[in-house]
Amino acid sequence: MPSALQILSNVITVGTVFFFDIDDTLRVKVTGYMPESIKYVFKSLKEKGIMTGIATGRSLYGVVPEIRDLNPDYFVTINGAYVVDKKEAEIVSDPLPRDLVEKYVNWAKSEGIEYGFTGKDKPAVSKRCDLIDDAMKPIYG
Repeated sequence: MPSALQILSNVITVGTVFFFDIDDTLRVKVTGYMPESIKYVFKSLKEKGIMTGIATGRSLYGVVPEIRDLNPDYFVTINGAYVVDKKEAEIVSDPLPRDLVEKYVNWAKSEGIEYGFTGKDKPAVSKRCDLIDDAMKPIYG
């Protein structure tokens, strides 16, 4: 399967696309504040025929409604491991290899480290604790 970069480079050769991060770029992560001007920016870009996209470390289920309401053309999520278009048609799905995840989990357990993963469908954590909650709650609630 082609990488997110390969797919999106084809889009770029056809037209222009601007990608935006969510947290502390379009929207303040801690408070959830998003300036009204962001809506104007997206509308203006679309009127000029410029495609828009969201590029984030979040999973698609962690993209908040006010960002979805901007109607971007693409969502590049989980740092490029999962990419969909505006109709949520899958373009790229490149999860971590199972053996790598198992090695990490075994190492984390041997070191007494709690861990969390985010996948395209749901998150998985070793256990609920302050460390995990501090990392995941601001994004996934």
